[in-house]
Amino acid sequence: ASWAALVKDSRKLLDLGLDTGEKSRWAELQAQCRQRRRAPLPPDEFAAALESKGFTNGKCDRPLVADLYRAGFAERFAAAAVLEFVDLGWGGA
Repeated sequence: ASWAALVKDSRKLLDLGLDTGEKSRWAELQAQCRQRRRAPLPPDEFAAALESKGFTNGKCDRPLVADLYRAGFAERFAAAAVLEFVDLGWGGA
């Protein structure tokens, strides 16, 4: 997941790899290629998930990536005026 996927309007988050070439109208293409974003991971869960990821220099890079995510997460969510997580297919809480 990227920061863009967390903050972008969900109607504008598209996976064009899902395009079959059959749709000729923007609304149809948008419906076909709409990407479902996952719920953002809290920083501790993100750091734990990094343990299963490969890094060239995991000893140095993994903590750096975890710290960057933690800082970015705090900055983005602290500054957010509105959090809109609608129609994302996450299911019940």
